[in-house]
Amino acid sequence: MTLKSFNFFKILEKDNKELVHSAFLKHLMEFDKTFYTEFIKTEKNFLEPKLEKQYSLSKKEKGRLDIVAISEDNSTLVVFENKFKSFPYREQILLYDKILKKHHKDKIIIKLLICFDKRFVENYPGWIIADYGDLLLFIEKHYSMHSQEDHSIFVRHYYNALSDYFQKYRKLEQDFGELFSDLSNDTNKFWLKLFYSALKVRLESYMAKNDIDADIYVNNGNTTVPLINIVPKAWNIEDNELLIQMQGNDIKFYSHSKNIFFLSDIKGFAQKQFSDMPYEYKRETKRQSKTQFILKTKLLHDRTSINVDYLFNHIVRFYIRLNENVILRYVQTKTSN
Repeated sequence: MTLKSFNFFKILEKDNKELVHSAFLKHLMEFDKTFYTEFIKTEKNFLEPKLEKQYSLSKKEKGRLDIVAISEDNSTLVVFENKFKSFPYREQILLYDKILKKHHKDKIIIKLLICFDKRFVENYPGWIIADYGDLLLFIEKHYSMHSQEDHSIFVRHYYNALSDYFQKYRKLEQDFGELFSDLSNDTNKFWLKLFYSALKVRLESYMAKNDIDADIYVNNGNTTVPLINIVPKAWNIEDNELLIQMQGNDIKFYSHSKNIFFLSDIKGFAQKQFSDMPYEYKRETKRQSKTQFILKTKLLHDRTSINVDYLFNHIVRFYIRLNENVILRYVQTKTSN
């Protein structure tokens, strides 16, 4: 490691830990009044912020806020949600708002959310959305990048570590096809999960606008190779769950079912509908499996470049094709019989 690339956070392998980035935000809130006045936009004085504050909504439902700070006069609460490894989802924001309504309904609440790219975030009422580019600009404006004073060195090392990540994000957002070359690499998996998270945000918005009831899961079960599952509620046929799964270079029409007769039936029906399409179909076996693909195709083919827009459009086309030509026709056929 050269002197130029020497960095506390990277040496300790903490530069990709979400909690470390939350702790740095907490540090700014504790020791820099201008962070409140210029970044958070409040003139109030606040008590020491709390990190990872746990809340209970019921015996079964709990939640956590990354950073909370109460003003000295107890009138105002600042909530800071930091999303370093994903983008915020609607269900998360609804949970945060539910927590605040129950536990802090008597306070003025300033709600901030920070992530890699505010352009991917929906306009959630009452939330101020920022990204790491905004945080880097704040640090550039208020901290010396050359001072040898201990605190300035600490801030500079954090700035450099975050800047490397942010620049890498800006590069990859245009084309992250290189990540598919080695899906076992931890760094590649970090970025792929992040972009799959952005894809989930886009897909959830599309589903909502088109009145499609569907659950979308990113890397559910923490799989070795990152994946995304799109599970339309209307695709549950006689307790046989059908879905779209994207993993690696494959996009699949997938099933969560052990009913070999149903699976053989739906696969045969799909083959008839797509006889002219270059799809690979699951071979018939005697072995029962709870999960298996019915048909699949490649995401990239001869293409080497890929981004969230490409994946979004590819999945939407795949969904429409399956829904119109397989699901609806299959259900109609069975109903008429």
